[in-house]
Amino acid sequence: MKGLPREMPVLPAQWNLFLSLYLKMGGVFERFKNIEFFKKFTINEELGIITWQDELDVSPETLYSEATGAPLPSWVEH
Repeated sequence: MKGLPREMPVLPAQWNLFLSLYLKMGGVFERFKNIEFFKKFTINEELGIITWQDELDVSPETLYSEATGAPLPSWVEH
């Protein structure tokens, strides 16, 4: 099932923090340097993840942890 396309008109402060964390990781996340790529994402409702062109994704557990400062569940691989 394809996700629902979304586009963010403006990056809120929380997304700037999120973006900076992933840019430091490098690798596949280098694509986030292209802000137009970053702003165009899909929500895969079946899996409950945010994905970019079905290539990059971030789990809801990771997003929650980063947004709240709560630790990741023990079953999540780091």
